[in-house]
Amino acid sequence: LRYVFCCGAPLPVRVVNEFFKHLQCDLYYLYGIPGTPPEITMKKCGPEEVWDILPIGFPYQLPVYILDKHLHPVPRGAIGEIYISADGAADFSTKDPQESALRFLVNPFTGLEGGRIFKTGNSGYYTNDKQIILIPAPGRAELDGFPVDINEIELALLNHPLIDECTVMIKETG
Repeated sequence: LRYVFCCGAPLPVRVVNEFFKHLQCDLYYLYGIPGTPPEITMKKCGPEEVWDILPIGFPYQLPVYILDKHLHPVPRGAIGEIYISADGAADFSTKDPQESALRFLVNPFTGLEGGRIFKTGNSGYYTNDKQIILIPAPGRAELDGFPVDINEIELALLNHPLIDECTVMIKETG
């Protein structure tokens, strides 16, 4: 075994450190979101990661931007929304044309006619060495590697006539 690639759910630092206690090979962490290539960013992990939150690494297949609400790049350490270049990537799709209009914006950085960026809905920031730290969005979580909108589940439950209040929580049961 020479390489292990992990993608999908966030990779806990404790898992990375435990991995290197048992295996002597390269470990890569790949980040992507549903509807995009699975390897938007990539990080080669080391045997003694000391991060509180493991970075998702560096842009890999497509340019990645962290922008403020005016679509300007944020400085290192400042939190912004993560956007992915959608130029030449036809697989980014939503079934709802209105949602597509809200998530696919004109790419202000390429100058290409029809160039687009994809608004991921995730926030993050650059570390000093320009790796990206992902900050989970409130109301969003992953369950067995699948994205779950907790707010959407709560709204569906509240539509039931016998439910007045509810709180949805995801609990890891290891």
